[in-house]
Amino acid sequence: MKCAKLIVVTVLALLAVQAPALAEKPNPLLLGEYELDRNNGVVDGDTIRCWKLDGGVRILGVDAEETFKSLDDRRAAGLDYDAYRAAKLAANDLPVKYGSFIGEEGAHFARDFFQGVKSVRLEYDSAARKKDIYGRHLCYVFATPRNAKSEQNFSVELVRAGYSPYSAKYGHSLRFRKEFESAQKEAREAGRGIWNPKAMGYRDYDKRLEWWNARAEQLEKLARSFTGDTDIDLAADAATETLGKAAGKSVRLLCSMAEMKDAFVQEDKSAHMWCTVSPQCRVKVIFAEGMFEACKVLELRGWYVLARGTLTADGRNYTLTITRAEDFKKA
Repeated sequence: MKCAKLIVVTVLALLAVQAPALAEKPNPLLLGEYELDRNNGVVDGDTIRCWKLDGGVRILGVDAEETFKSLDDRRAAGLDYDAYRAAKLAANDLPVKYGSFIGEEGAHFARDFFQGVKSVRLEYDSAARKKDIYGRHLCYVFATPRNAKSEQNFSVELVRAGYSPYSAKYGHSLRFRKEFESAQKEAREAGRGIWNPKAMGYRDYDKRLEWWNARAEQLEKLARSFTGDTDIDLAADAATETLGKAAGKSVRLLCSMAEMKDAFVQEDKSAHMWCTVSPQCRVKVIFAEGMFEACKVLELRGWYVLARGTLTADGRNYTLTITRAEDFKKA
């Protein structure tokens, strides 16, 4: 009997020792807790800066409208918003971003949300992609606003308030998709912010959402077939390292096409475009004579494409030449 009691006590003691260790298992998606930058913590509705954090934070799941970047734009929008908006849209056949009054309101919402907040918790959506091409951290931001009883996911609350749609332009949220879709449904039905037909904002969200969701579907389908050392997603954190290992080999690159026509340099007999991987690394895709037109490159603007060819290295930059139309297609 004493022996049995001793065994039970020993087992409980071992569990007591192991339990804290299990509870303290690190979260691979946690970046950490940070104080907002003391000078300019809230940049706009979807970007913040944190004290002692290298790089800014691009908040995930949202795409708030832009704030005005010039007095001329603000003045033109104030005098005749419809004319101002029409002039911005005329610059491109795809949805474009420009300063708006809803963008200003979204930034005010963010500043109010974070006012008095001592620290925020930053978490990634995926371990495969933690930074964008500008070196910004791609994170969800958790905080407890003043007068709130519990912690909130800022992205979800921004969508719920109507200052951003749920953005799946670069892929669906792996962790909070249901929460985003529910918050967007609530905001849309209530006619808040961007969903108010009279709002001085973009007003073309049906078109934007259709485009973004189609891009997300591209990524979901591709994820099932995009494997191997020579299949390289240029948006992944490991892209720079993978490119280095694949130099000299035949590769398949996943590229997000630029949306502006002037991003493509057309020369006498050829053309090229740059795909930025990081601030230090780029891939130059060269279209041999006649290939720019044969691949219908301008029609693929704004979509994900697959580029096939032999990768060559030039320092930290790389080159891939398209010589056949079938080697450059919509993903």
